[in-house]
Amino acid sequence: PSPVVALIPFGLASARTSRNLAHSVAKAAPLGVQGVLKATRFSARHPHDPDACVKQFMTDLQPVMASEDAAEGVNSFLERRQAEFKGR
Repeated sequence: PSPVVALIPFGLASARTSRNLAHSVAKAAPLGVQGVLKATRFSARHPHDPDACVKQFMTDLQPVMASEDAAEGVNSFLERRQAEFKGR
């Protein structure tokens, strides 16, 4: 399951569920994870300004999508293999 859709109410997550989520995040593209964290923090600081959040996200997304990791993600999908992200 994607870490993005794994929403678990506070206090209900088992140790197993928590470990599985941590492993999913650890296998994800580092630049993507960093981008999600940055966007989440920005939106938490600007909860009543969704336009600013979208604008900032789109700005931050450009270098991520131009990265080697983005190309590796597409190539690994097309080649049906596990991606090997390098954080570049």
